[in-house]
Amino acid sequence: MEQGTRLDSTRMSAAQDVRNDAGEDHALDAAVAALLTTPTRDISGGRGHTARVPLPEPGSPEAKAMFRTACTETDLLSRDAVHGYPDLDRLPFGSWTRRDLLRALEAGEMAPAEYARLYRLAFEREHRINAAALATDVGALQALAFADDYKDSKRETDAELLEIGQAWSGLVAEVERTLNRLEDANAAYEAPEIPRELRVFNFDISDGFPLPYRTSTGYAPYGLEQVEELRATPRMGVFIGGKPEGELLEGGGYRKVDKHAQARAEAIIAAWDDWRAEVDRRERALDIPALRMAARTATEAQDAAALRARALKAHTTRGLIVKAEIAAGVIPWRDRDAEAATRDADDEVGFLYTLVSDALRVLCGRDPQLVRAS
Repeated sequence: MEQGTRLDSTRMSAAQDVRNDAGEDHALDAAVAALLTTPTRDISGGRGHTARVPLPEPGSPEAKAMFRTACTETDLLSRDAVHGYPDLDRLPFGSWTRRDLLRALEAGEMAPAEYARLYRLAFEREHRINAAALATDVGALQALAFADDYKDSKRETDAELLEIGQAWSGLVAEVERTLNRLEDANAAYEAPEIPRELRVFNFDISDGFPLPYRTSTGYAPYGLEQVEELRATPRMGVFIGGKPEGELLEGGGYRKVDKHAQARAEAIIAAWDDWRAEVDRRERALDIPALRMAARTATEAQDAAALRARALKAHTTRGLIVKAEIAAGVIPWRDRDAEAATRDADDEVGFLYTLVSDALRVLCGRDPQLVRAS
């Protein structure tokens, strides 16, 4: 849900439970039928106040029916507000809220003029969404429809899973924010030219130097792995004749440091150290090391939450919704059903993609492509 009147989206989604119960409860069917054919709200009361119908008894069929109808009414009343502000879209998903805009302004990621323009739209959008929720009483009816869930204060079924669901959108947003900032910094970064000494020459190969990976035109420049090996291991050679020194070999000759090869190794090491120092200097100027660490921390937090949610067993419809929403968030395809259609008949991944979509469609009653974990 957007900022403002925040509803427990897992309870909103659990209206499907009510739908399932309705098939077995004739009293609930009758209440739903009456509510769907009779206006449930009158917001034209005098003295500027909303005239409301009496609230139903907690946990009653009428409460469940009224909540189910309020969900439908809220969706209808807020549809234009939810989808009618394209300027507030945030790629690849989500919308700007007043809170998001303020964070971007304070972080220097948005100009004041752009902030002011979008703030007006965000305030208006959130006001219209809140007005829809106020008109339908959906928040109050939610508590009454699920009154049994609140009766036992010690009940903790799926509590951890629901807590992860509440935090998930924030974790996803933080990963997106930190990666975007890192991407912007990397785009502004200009790498120093690689020194000539880091190229691989033919005599390096014949002298047995550790080599980087091959390319279509030869070898890549020396990297950290090769430099560390050169730093740790002197360049040795086998010599015959002259004054014997070093390690005498059986059968003649001796092994000692090859001065020419060692000088070449030290030139590589020095060039690498100087180049890396310049790389570090330029990265620090753009705060890239800190941004890289922030992105890694955010990603690790999201991964930990996803792994924990996957390990937990869902015992309620709301818990199952959380797991399905998180699954939808980590699946790399926006249109899961379309991607599933490209899979082979015996590819279990295709079934899992459609299962996630079906679970969200049935349990939440909304377009599964638009559902995000709350």
